[in-house]
Amino acid sequence: MTKWVICAAYLASYNPVKLDTTYFMKSTERKRKKKGGGTRAGRPAKTSKISRHLLSAAPFSLDRLFAILHAIIPHDIASNLDLYTQISTLSSLRLLLRTGLYSIDVLDSSSKWRVTYNWEYVTKIARSIKFDIHDYATD
Repeated sequence: MTKWVICAAYLASYNPVKLDTTYFMKSTERKRKKKGGGTRAGRPAKTSKISRHLLSAAPFSLDRLFAILHAIIPHDIASNLDLYTQISTLSSLRLLLRTGLYSIDVLDSSSKWRVTYNWEYVTKIARSIKFDIHDYATD
């Protein structure tokens, strides 16, 4: 289950919030078609966009992480599974870092987190659990 949390945390950190409904809604099986090229009517783009995977990780809340986790996981999460323990374990391993203002409670839902690992690491983890992260990650 921790590998699923790692994948969900990466998606929460590198995908923009406005695309969450497009990628993670369970009501529709249709996924957004990825646009390729960056050309319009055969003309090259005037500005090139930097891939989101090359930028630094954006902070996210635990609520968003849990929502993405529930959307990508193929089966229901058992009721006795403690996700907060897994978050604190990943934090002690320095795979997740708290950012912003610190509250007294480490696992406060208003605290912000970010990932410290890169695209190559998360693709290896996703391959090991047979999860196609390319369908959910933005370019």
